[in-house]
Amino acid sequence: MQHHQAREWLHEFWLFGLKQAYACLFGGFLLLVMIVTRYWYPFESLHRYDFIFLAAIAFQLLLLAFKLETLREAWVIVVFHLVAT
Repeated sequence: MQHHQAREWLHEFWLFGLKQAYACLFGGFLLLVMIVTRYWYPFESLHRYDFIFLAAIAFQLLLLAFKLETLREAWVIVVFHLVAT
C-alpha cells in the first residue's frame, strides 16, 4: 500500500508542476522578451516597448489559436486592462 501511495503522490506532484508551468507561459514569455530586448534589440524604427506590446498581443493570439487559452479567458484579461488602467 505504501508504494501505491508514494506513486500516487509523485503523480499528483508532477501534474501540479505541469499546471504551474502552463500557468506561467505568458509571464515567462513576456519576461524572456523583456530580457532579450534589453540586451539585443535590432529595430531602430520601432521603440522597444512598442515591440514588447506587439509581442505580447501576438503571443496572446497564438495561445488562442492553439487553444491553450479560451476566448472567455482572453476577454477577462481585456476587461481587466480596460478597468485597471
